[in-house]
Amino acid sequence: LVTYTSTDDCGNSSTVTMNVTVIDEAIPVAVCKKDLAIAMDDDGIVTANASLFDDGSFDNCSIQKIEVRRGNDPYSSSLTFTCNDISNQPVNVELRVFDTSNLSNTCSVKVFVSDPVSPVVTCPADITLSCIANANDLSIAGQASATDNCSVPTITFVDTKNLNSCNQGTITRKWRAIDKYNNFTECSQKITLQDQTPLNITWPSDYATNVCGAVVSPDKTGTPSFTNNDCEQLDVNYTDQVFNTAPPACYKIVRKWVVRNWCVYNPNI
Repeated sequence: LVTYTSTDDCGNSSTVTMNVTVIDEAIPVAVCKKDLAIAMDDDGIVTANASLFDDGSFDNCSIQKIEVRRGNDPYSSSLTFTCNDISNQPVNVELRVFDTSNLSNTCSVKVFVSDPVSPVVTCPADITLSCIANANDLSIAGQASATDNCSVPTITFVDTKNLNSCNQGTITRKWRAIDKYNNFTECSQKITLQDQTPLNITWPSDYATNVCGAVVSPDKTGTPSFTNNDCEQLDVNYTDQVFNTAPPACYKIVRKWVVRNWCVYNPNI
């Protein structure tokens, strides 16, 4: 409301009042970030407020509201991105700004969504198996498991073996879980292979014959027999000591058997 008063030289005056309306016809300037990178969270979902896409929009008076949308979707104060948005192609987002006069303007942002989150892998527990067990049988040795925020991980393993010729020792199994975006996590499992059944030896019994000059080779007089020789590498030898004068026998043989298990044999002991 504006009032004008006019006065002449004689002091006479008159007054008139008028309404003046100030109008803002200048639209705001929408300024968007050129490109925007958004990384997935552990739960595979990210919510971004509209202000994240703004790069300094301004107005001659003031900015009242900022909102965004993708495609032809309704405008909103935020956008939600999921693993389904991960692509070599950007997601096109439109930013709209309003000033206090409800004048608006828009700009566009290219949003690139990525997944930097590695899978979570859980190794099977360390385990001790028999040396005759098949360590590649995962139903025996155990299977790793893994989860990921965006995909079902692929699980593989590589073995580093420290085994002797009797298949005894350790295997270090490195498990790897990798997702579709080549993020991976590793863990290790130790598999110990042992001889869990001690070797038992049954020695041949003493042998006697009343036939001088009879065959006395081991296939006649007997040889050592073994049980639990599952992992062993056995070397069986014998030496004979012959006594030609051993009445009332024609002669006597003292046969000494030697059984070596090369898996544990130490010539220095």
